[in-house]
Amino acid sequence: MKARYDDIEITLEPRYKEALIELGESFIEMMRNQDSEYSDCWTWCEITITDLAISNGVSFYCGGEEDRPEGMAGVVRLIAQPQNTEER
Repeated sequence: MKARYDDIEITLEPRYKEALIELGESFIEMMRNQDSEYSDCWTWCEITITDLAISNGVSFYCGGEEDRPEGMAGVVRLIAQPQNTEER
């Protein structure tokens, strides 16, 4: 999977991708455990990498089934711009 750092295209290391996926999974778990009444509000997480050189270059978008992005089947989807996608 490729990503950007400023104008440089870099290859994401497997450990980095796994760390982001684990962070997304643990965020969902943490939020589900906070309040059982709202646990169904946390079923998926989409992580988007736009530019690793900027502070907001990695973003997390999580929610419940009613907000699930079209075509997303797994719990966590990792997207690196431009247009690289992996899902688990």
